Amino acid sequence: MTARTRLGVGVIGTGWMARAHVSALRRLDVLTGRAHGVDLVVVAGRDAARTSAAAATWGFRESTDDWERVVAHPDVDVVVNLASNAVHAPASIAALAAGRHVVCEKPLATRAEDVAAMVDAAAAVPTLAVASYNYRFVPALQFARRLLRSGELGALRSVSLGYEQDWASRPVDRTGWRFDDPIDGSVVFDLSHVLDLLRWLVGEPRSAVANVQTLSGGGVVPARVGTDPEDSYAALFTMEGGVTADVRVSRIATGRKGEQFVHLTGSLGALRWSMEDLNSLELFLDSGDDQREGFRRVLVTEPGHPLMANWYAPGHVLGWDDTVLHEWVSISGAIAGGGDHSGDLATFADGAQAFAIAEAVRRSSRTLRWESV
Repeated sequence: MTARTRLGVGVIGTGWMARAHVSALRRLDVLTGRAHGVDLVVVAGRDAARTSAAAATWGFRESTDDWERVVAHPDVDVVVNLASNAVHAPASIAALAAGRHVVCEKPLATRAEDVAAMVDAAAAVPTLAVASYNYRFVPALQFARRLLRSGELGALRSVSLGYEQDWASRPVDRTGWRFDDPIDGSVVFDLSHVLDLLRWLVGEPRSAVANVQTLSGGGVVPARVGTDPEDSYAALFTMEGGVTADVRVSRIATGRKGEQFVHLTGSLGALRWSMEDLNSLELFLDSGDDQREGFRRVLVTEPGHPLMANWYAPGHVLGWDDTVLHEWVSISGAIAGGGDHSGDLATFADGAQAFAIAEAVRRSSRTLRWESV
């Protein structure tokens, strides 16, 4: 590619994740106080009319119903792959081969051969290949990780994570690509954010035992993995270091809209976080004073908190979409050759590890025994 001062962006996808990424790209300069020179070049979608309307609204120069045109466009430097899971591998591999940077929505892929090919393609080129796990860029979770790494919580005794939604609870909602293919649409892959957070916060799982379930009538039954819709699961993981982690994930959890949570308990303290209270961390540090100590709410909005230096006055809370903006600050910095928190970006190798954990979960549900990750 010819060197340019502007960063040409091509987006594949026109859904709500595409809106989040485009919004982040348009706000980069305002947050950081420097000109990134983002050029919204072309957006691709399956419906030509819808894609054309999105291009006009979002500020793209061009639109297309063919993702290959995004990859081949001479003005595109970075391809943002937000298409359905089946398109992640072919479009990302083609973009890397064409010399583009790639940001691919999770999961990286849902088949081992595709994941391996994507990792190989990323390793063969000098360009950036990011698996988009934006919850790494929640300030409260960055702070939680800092507390854990500093030793303030002591030795870990228990780990509990979850991600529960209810959008697929009713038959009328069970349509679209997630239900066309039980593997591409598996909740184990689709809500793999929680598996990436487990690795990023705590470390590598070594083995898993799990039960994947499918909706049946008003309740659930064990899923025939690979055949039935994979709607929810519960899993135990043995972690490096010896602690056991429990993980609960569902898209049929009635009443839960986005209840992602992290609970960590150590010998010196504990913490709790919920996505439905994004900016807060509940923190307990053992002071030895039984009459006064307890969990306290830390509002993670101070300038000294992770990722908060460029934001507003303390107490002016952030929203979910700001996690995507934080991710793009790091992506643009990494493309430029540095930048704060660029080391927190999930690579394609990280995406492959999340896939390996998901596969261990699904494999254990078939064999009904502990499986190595």
